[in-house]
Amino acid sequence: MGDISSVPESIKRLAATKNQIGKRWLPLWVHSLDTCGVAELLLDRWLSDGARKALADQLQDGQLSLLVGAAALFHDIGKATALFQTRISQDSPELQEYISGGGLPLLNQAEVAQLQTMHFPHAAAGQALIMMNGAPLTYAEVVGAHHGIPWPEGAELQDELQDASDWKDPRAVSLWGGQKAKQTWREAQKDCILWMLNRIDLESLRQLPTISQSTAVLLSGLVIMADWIASNEDFFPLLFWGETDPGDLQKRLIRGWERLSLPERWQASDEENLVRLSKKQFGFSPNGVQLAMLQAVLECDDPGLMILEAPMGLGKTEAALLSADLLAKKGAGGIFFGLPTQATANAIFDRVIQWGENQPGANKNSIRLAHGMADLNERYQALMAGNSSSSVDEDGGQERLMVHEWFRGRTQALLADFVVGTVDQVLMASLRQKHLMLRHLGLCGKTVIIDECHAYDAYMNQYLEETLRWLGRYHTPVIMLSATLPADRRAAFAAAYLNKSGALKKFRTEEWYGCQAYPALTWTDRGKVYQKELKYDGSRKRVQLHHLETGNDTAEQAGKTAQLLAEALSEGGCAAIVLNTVNRAQTFASVLKKMMPGFRILLLHSRFVMPDRLRHEENLLRHMGKQSSREDRDRVIIVGTQVIEQSLDYDTDLMISDLCPMDLLMQRIGRLHRHPDRHDQMRPVKLKEPVCWVMGCGENLDKGSEAVYGGLLLMRTLAFLPETVSLPEDIPRLVNAVYDETIPLPTEPPGYEDALQKHRQKESKLKQDARAFCIHHPEGEYSTLLTGDIPADDEHARAQVRAGEMTMNAILAQEHVNGEISLLPWLSDGRIWHKDEMPSWDESRIFLSQRIGLSFGLLKSLLREMSWDDLQKRLAVPDAWKESTWLRDQHLLLLDEDMNASLGSLRLTYDKDVGLSWQKEEDAT
Repeated sequence: MGDISSVPESIKRLAATKNQIGKRWLPLWVHSLDTCGVAELLLDRWLSDGARKALADQLQDGQLSLLVGAAALFHDIGKATALFQTRISQDSPELQEYISGGGLPLLNQAEVAQLQTMHFPHAAAGQALIMMNGAPLTYAEVVGAHHGIPWPEGAELQDELQDASDWKDPRAVSLWGGQKAKQTWREAQKDCILWMLNRIDLESLRQLPTISQSTAVLLSGLVIMADWIASNEDFFPLLFWGETDPGDLQKRLIRGWERLSLPERWQASDEENLVRLSKKQFGFSPNGVQLAMLQAVLECDDPGLMILEAPMGLGKTEAALLSADLLAKKGAGGIFFGLPTQATANAIFDRVIQWGENQPGANKNSIRLAHGMADLNERYQALMAGNSSSSVDEDGGQERLMVHEWFRGRTQALLADFVVGTVDQVLMASLRQKHLMLRHLGLCGKTVIIDECHAYDAYMNQYLEETLRWLGRYHTPVIMLSATLPADRRAAFAAAYLNKSGALKKFRTEEWYGCQAYPALTWTDRGKVYQKELKYDGSRKRVQLHHLETGNDTAEQAGKTAQLLAEALSEGGCAAIVLNTVNRAQTFASVLKKMMPGFRILLLHSRFVMPDRLRHEENLLRHMGKQSSREDRDRVIIVGTQVIEQSLDYDTDLMISDLCPMDLLMQRIGRLHRHPDRHDQMRPVKLKEPVCWVMGCGENLDKGSEAVYGGLLLMRTLAFLPETVSLPEDIPRLVNAVYDETIPLPTEPPGYEDALQKHRQKESKLKQDARAFCIHHPEGEYSTLLTGDIPADDEHARAQVRAGEMTMNAILAQEHVNGEISLLPWLSDGRIWHKDEMPSWDESRIFLSQRIGLSFGLLKSLLREMSWDDLQKRLAVPDAWKESTWLRDQHLLLLDEDMNASLGSLRLTYDKDVGLSWQKEEDAT
């Protein structure tokens, strides 16, 4: 069966692919065996135990290998048709003559022209052929889906084609070439099917097992992966025209597999002592919270969803990674770590590298940073530079991590062993998108960690819950981390993972639902939910909360804040001001710099290009980070937006915050006196007790804050805002009071009912909008999984899983009077580019690092004066840049030599210390 002598003469000449330039081709029978061999190797040597178990859902012993081999072997059977063979050979007379010379009649030009408008790809043709020969529907749908989308009309296809005796159905013509040729093609197809059945020791396609939809999804992913590998000429070379014998196919398979050089399965640590495990991985003993979580993992029979709620800075990241070590022993074959933003993903990536380098055994594991700007990350770039299997570290030892070339594509990213990315990568597992099956295959065999899970709105939660349903069906361990989570969100996540009808309603009546223990761990095991309070051995603090009445004008508020700070910091110390919008932060920083000349004013928000933002983050950590000294901290004020409320490990003596939802306010306060053991002795006497001043507590909510968070949550936060808060024990009570709308307010403020209705309408609309692109539950029909609109590309896909405010990214660069272009002056080495000059890859990377987001507010103002198309033309890159893979789809905002640009009636200005700002032209002159 493994050589050409076993192949029927009727199918030897069928082509699978060709290379016109190199005059090369590959017979269909060879490609089928290549793909089958690769799929079997992936199953035996690469796929994790957890993924194998998910793939074998409802199958009997021994059926999995049969199913995988059959799906891979038959995946291209649709190429054994008149239309495909005609098309692949129509511009190659030698190949055309070779195929037709074997007795298989091809279509003439008129017949091909008649079929040109018909959408009936060879994947769908293959599904039809094996269905007509007895294959179960869902299995046949895997063949129909091997190019990334299930064929939605498959269930009706068989009957329609069987009844094609009048030859009015063009799909029948594409299969068999017309009435006269039908018998010849059918006999060849029968020979092909029997030959393939013989390869897997079956007599009939009817012997294949019926499979669930979840198995069909994962099987499709495995077949797609095997097909792509077997189609790579570097691994499996084509034959010269005229050649028909590829030689020893087993040796060909082994050579191709060795050239691919996939990393071996992740080896789990055999360390059973939890303290020693933590010391090996991170160099310290686990705290009480970490130990309790690890013990829960060990005791689970069927680890499922784990939700860890604990204060900021208590080591939730380390707890999750240590848990992943233990879950690897139970079958998990890697990790995916999802974060809210690219910046937070970059920060965790460094920590995952440290963890990955401390893994046991001699295996080298693949790692992937998965977000749109990953190629600009220096640590990731360094790993990519050493991605050969023989790379060594500076000390001469073998490196433990590699960026494997095959996983670098966006579609294959989640297939690497250790993946860190934005949470979009998880949310897109529930988005109708081509090749969705590869995303599921990548996630199902891993431990999926989702950080900051409180940070997602109703729109994103719709995708998140649907993904949890699928991961629950696969029995994929999921760890969700949060400083605090409303009770209903926690219950909704558990209900989605367990995928039981009416679960959420039932959970709301159970004791664990209303539990306000903190820190707390909630987990599922064999279909049940468990919860326990964790031992807390961290610091405790009692924070005084004061209302800061400052008026409604931002500049006036900044002035009054400056007066308060001048008094509070008169003996030294540092302060943090966290504001809800970038415009407010920029105004505050400007006013403070004028009114407080003896103080160091830092500014950090999302409207900086990445090199400047990193510089400001480093500056913040130098002056207020864990290692900061008394001199570093003295008379320093950080003004920032939401970007400084999470992931940045700094400690402030005093905090001022805009009113925001209670959970986020607690998150912000977490940076107040964050490192008491190190910094308490440095704090001035006036600032020994932690105090947070809250702005925006009057009857009229700040319009900018209301636009960001909605009026309801701000009103409820204000209503339940205490004079003092004890951390961490008060967090769950306060957060649940705000988010549980059934808890009445002490006093209902004016406009509350209107805010409540707006909130409910918005939540309902967000959920409805999300469902428009969301796949259905795991119990649905596979053929309709991706029916409906599908995003055009990866960028559109990421946009679909975040609530739909319009956004646009643009590269900032400087245009000189002669029309030449340079980088921003302080980031430039003096190089100048002509507009007809395409930057190199390294130069493109530098330009891409100068991308900046144009906010919804700015775009909204611009679109009052110009159309979207006009705006895109105004920000188009030079024609020469369109030849660059990296730059052609970008937008370019050119600043003059004074760092200004005019768009419509707006003047935009960029400053390395202020960021991007804008105002009306008449106000700027």
